Amino acid sequence: MAVLLDLAALLVVSSLVPLFYWRILTSSPDDAATFLPGDFTELHYPYRRWVAYQIARGEPAWWDPYVSAGQSAVGDIQYHVFYPPDDWLARWAGAAFPVRAYELGVVAHVALAVIFTYLLGRRLSKSRLGGMVAAVIFGFGGYLSGFPVQQVIILEASVWLPFILLCIDIGADRGLISAFVAGAVGLALAALAGHPQTLFYVAVTAGLYLAFKGIADRGLRWVVIPGGPVLFGGGLGLAAIALVPAYFHLGLTDRTEVGYAFTRSGFALHELLGLIFPIQYGGAALYSGVVSLLLVVVGLMGSERRAQRLFWLALGLIGLLLSLGGATFLQAVLYLALGSLKFRDYERFSLLVSLAVAILAAHGMAEVVSKQDLRLGWVRRGIGVAAAVLIAFLILCALAWGAAGDATRASALPLLDRAIFTALVLGLGAAILLGRERRAVRPRVAGFLLMAVVTFDLFSTNWQVSLQAGAPEDLFPTTPVVNYLSSYTTGLFRIASEGLLPGDGNAGALLRVPDVVGNSPLDTRLYAEFTRQVPEWTRWQILNVRYVLTRRQLHDPRLHPLLQDSGTYLYEIDSRQALPRAYLAYHTVPVPDHATALALLRSLDPREVTVVEGTGLALDAHPSTGDRVTIPRYDANAMAVQVRLGETAVLVVSEIDYPGWTARLDGHPVPILRANGVVRAVLVPPGEHTVEFHFEPPGLSEGEEISMRTARILVALVLFEVVLRLVRGAPRWWQSAARTGRLLARRTV
Repeated sequence: MAVLLDLAALLVVSSLVPLFYWRILTSSPDDAATFLPGDFTELHYPYRRWVAYQIARGEPAWWDPYVSAGQSAVGDIQYHVFYPPDDWLARWAGAAFPVRAYELGVVAHVALAVIFTYLLGRRLSKSRLGGMVAAVIFGFGGYLSGFPVQQVIILEASVWLPFILLCIDIGADRGLISAFVAGAVGLALAALAGHPQTLFYVAVTAGLYLAFKGIADRGLRWVVIPGGPVLFGGGLGLAAIALVPAYFHLGLTDRTEVGYAFTRSGFALHELLGLIFPIQYGGAALYSGVVSLLLVVVGLMGSERRAQRLFWLALGLIGLLLSLGGATFLQAVLYLALGSLKFRDYERFSLLVSLAVAILAAHGMAEVVSKQDLRLGWVRRGIGVAAAVLIAFLILCALAWGAAGDATRASALPLLDRAIFTALVLGLGAAILLGRERRAVRPRVAGFLLMAVVTFDLFSTNWQVSLQAGAPEDLFPTTPVVNYLSSYTTGLFRIASEGLLPGDGNAGALLRVPDVVGNSPLDTRLYAEFTRQVPEWTRWQILNVRYVLTRRQLHDPRLHPLLQDSGTYLYEIDSRQALPRAYLAYHTVPVPDHATALALLRSLDPREVTVVEGTGLALDAHPSTGDRVTIPRYDANAMAVQVRLGETAVLVVSEIDYPGWTARLDGHPVPILRANGVVRAVLVPPGEHTVEFHFEPPGLSEGEEISMRTARILVALVLFEVVLRLVRGAPRWWQSAARTGRLLARRTV
């Protein structure tokens, strides 16, 4: 019976997710809505659509040739190439991978968060209604319904935190290594989701809770000693297939060389009002409901499992303080402690605030629905003070409204609306609690009523925070430029779009049009320096740019105007000025280092001279009449070039030089040279030859080996524990260790 009731509770809270996002799921064009443009449309969706395209073709999504003139999709962890849920979604949706499919993935992850939080809240509070209110607060509070919906990888990493904590709690209480193995899988999924900052928060929270469970209840739980390495070693080991290449790629970027000013952003102090007023005056991500806060206070008054409640209170306060970023000195301490591991946007710590409020509110709900009398004490007086303050505030607003001008009235209207709504919701919640205290309302009835008020509050406040009206197709309109590029262009080329195509900087991945721009904080230092220091025209030539899309009117005889659309101009570079994707260079200038190469490119014509780094290669050859270069194969991760030439020359391919690319000349390995500051080249002797390039992300094979070995170890641990339980019944060895730990603890005290 208890299992059926839990399933019913899970069904109820899970059904709230499609209700919350019904405008995403509706088939009515008049009611349809989409997630707001931003990182969702300009960063994550283009990446995932390209990955889906690669999966549909049966090719690995290792190298993305469509953004930043080519970049490692495995190295840039934001592609989260190895994240299983999104890969399953891509296989289901196919190569087209419409926006709505990705939005369904977001809704599904919110459902996972609701389910996991219910199970955690139910277990910790010993109450089904406690679990339900925790699920509603975390699933529909300001954090999970806010910016993580835009930054999908934050959402996907966050939802696994309650699952990991649930596994820790079960493993520590029951002495089950298998539970820590399950937690390791959750930690691995959080890592594979592709947001290291959120992974750090998840891992630290898991570590703190593991330490707490190890010493809670005035005894030592010895199972946490092997459980910790299983959880963290297993989780990171399973995710090594993504983490090792990402760590290698991070060393090629400027991200580890940022200063304090880059990292100090967070909530301003006035944004703490978001705990009560989640509008422009406050940090909306902090809002978990005013009645939820009442339940938190009630939960903290409880006497049972006191240490558990204090842990969550401390976690929430730490998260709240750290979410202020540089507004307090605490962030500077964290900045110094983390060393080269630098984060920004500390408002993301509101993840901890949201989950802490959810669990403490679950404890409060457990107090409300218990059979014992509810004694509010000073809480009753606090409710009275809050009500008096709100009433006074509303009276002042009314007086100021009458004396203000039209402009002031319009600006103050949202605050007034919010104050009225808060007063109504707080009044309802307080009335239910006071009725429960005075036995005018039965405990379970009070619990259901409070659950309804919390749900009403969060749904009314947050359900359209990240939505805008319109169909998904409206996010990426088909423009005349897109029509031209898809209908009238052939061959290998790139466009310099300046981020003006639908999809912004990552439109290349979205439309599968090779672009020299990209929208990623993880561009390589090599490419960033090249784009900063080399003149624009020279960059276009080196990177095989044929088309230029810009808001500038360029009066240059080397550019042929093609069309104009809404303030943008599409030009084609004269074929006599452009360089092809692959060509033979007969005149080379050797330079000792990268800085010298970039400086030299400011004055050289790459059609005449090729700059080669790190070698003494100086050629002064002459083309023969029969020399030619053709490209019979061009894929994302491989390229074949056929060459015929009369004298030794350098084959230059307009492809970004990145570790992991290898070259073979007629089947034999040859070194890759860096030419013109950023692209690849190979020295080719006279005759007819085939040059093949192949890419395998650095660290991928090592990471894959670590992941496979970790998986085998974890499976072996589970099987060992299962066999042990079958042979010996209950795991008495854990019980014996626990009894020994408690005995030692008492003697020590």
